[in-house]
Amino acid sequence: MECSSPDGAEGWGASECWDGRTCRTELARAGCPPTYYDAPEGSPFDGVDCAAPTTEGFVYVYQDFATHICAYDSDGRLFASEYVDDNDEHCGERTEIVVAGEPLPVQFVLTDFDRYGGCTLSGSAFLASSPSEVFTTRFPLKTAGHPCVAASDGCRSSILLLVCREGVDESEAGSCDVCTTDEECSAEYWYIEPNSLRCVSGSCRFDERPLGSCDDGQSLPHCRIAGTSVSYVCRSGVCSACIDDGRDCSFTQNQICYADSTCH
Repeated sequence: MECSSPDGAEGWGASECWDGRTCRTELARAGCPPTYYDAPEGSPFDGVDCAAPTTEGFVYVYQDFATHICAYDSDGRLFASEYVDDNDEHCGERTEIVVAGEPLPVQFVLTDFDRYGGCTLSGSAFLASSPSEVFTTRFPLKTAGHPCVAASDGCRSSILLLVCREGVDESEAGSCDVCTTDEECSAEYWYIEPNSLRCVSGSCRFDERPLGSCDDGQSLPHCRIAGTSVSYVCRSGVCSACIDDGRDCSFTQNQICYADSTCH
């Protein structure tokens, strides 16, 4: 569908029109990078962004005074966008939402982050799926701004490790935020061996693999969780539930497989 510019109008909103009850613009004018691989490598100057593969393709999100969601297919080609403003100026000052292309997925299931610049992603529209089933179940997606307590896995998701910034005084809760140094990652995830984590593109990472990946026969550090000598086991390249005390948990202090499927 094409929207014509009335009376030679130019600028934002000039190519918007109603499609039933939906305010729509042309996909080429939606303000999204034309392919996923054209997304900027750093967060925009006046906003934050993030880029992630999904179970069905890719998504790029940019947030300033508005939220831009750009959806890409498995080849990285743009097929849909949504723009949500903080006012209702669009389509004759009657709505704050403008869409383009095909309908957005009802939910994006993220499998990793190529870059995390501090986007706040709604839990109803964005879910996370790790290669590790136990991580996916135990650690739902938490993004910047989520309330937290430092050094307690309060900012840990199945595919994203952030750090907790404490409030300016004791009465103010902490909130999850991007990392800026390797030292911040070591302090937040104190139970993981020193120098195992690096701050890369806003999040703490072990390596280039998605969180939950590991090397068979080595349960630490990739499968550790908060606590003293608490870990899942590495099986078939992913962090997994323990089954047998002696066979699975010989590397931990007590060598016991607990009811929550972790070794202690």
